[in-house]
Amino acid sequence: MTLDPWNEGVRFGRGIFETIKVQDGKAILKDWHLESLTRACEALGIQAVDISKFHLKPGMENGIWRWFATREKSWDLWTFSANKAKEFYTLSLSPFYVNSTAWDALYKTMSYLLHVQARESVETDECILLNERHEIASASMGNIFWVKDGVTYTPDISCGCRAGVTRRWVIEKSDQKVEIGAWFLEDLEQADEVFVSNSLIGIMPVAEWQRKGRVTSLRNKLTSTLRDKYHEQLSNGFSSFLPKYEDF
Repeated sequence: MTLDPWNEGVRFGRGIFETIKVQDGKAILKDWHLESLTRACEALGIQAVDISKFHLKPGMENGIWRWFATREKSWDLWTFSANKAKEFYTLSLSPFYVNSTAWDALYKTMSYLLHVQARESVETDECILLNERHEIASASMGNIFWVKDGVTYTPDISCGCRAGVTRRWVIEKSDQKVEIGAWFLEDLEQADEVFVSNSLIGIMPVAEWQRKGRVTSLRNKLTSTLRDKYHEQLSNGFSSFLPKYEDF
């Protein structure tokens, strides 16, 4: 696949992508990913993508399927294997901030440099990004959640995070009470548990929170239960709560 250097995705980062995990030949939550791609395209002024031309070919049983869209063209890419996910993450605070109204914060744009820079700026597995109001926005490569007294908390989209597919599962299908709002570091630092989510790692417990030279160990009882439930439904193809989509 060749990409014209005049393509706006190359010149400006004006493009969208979605990352879909494929397991046992099933594209996990592909209808939710399509909804996410469509919303982002509308926001960036990109023509709706006809994904009927994207196909999982024989042999593509387990891996990563990515969809891309710019104003000029759309395409997909396949990676046959992904690195095995860790059992838990360590977490710290990024020195970089997101603009809560910027496309780069709200959507998976091809201008991904801030998130890469944030990730590479820390020695932990993941980091938290704050917005211009010092509210918690997201992790560098996913959404952030924390648990206090049995209630799960996560930032609102208006804080500058993406409406991730796994985030949606936690909010809509996990049967946990989830409070969505504007929160600050002080709220997270009182948490009993913290976890990060994205489509590749699913639900990842945070075992250590590192800040100002201090390391705080965290429990992950509820997080482990959530992760087990997520994996169970993933193994069942999520057929218990999703409409059946026709294969592309």
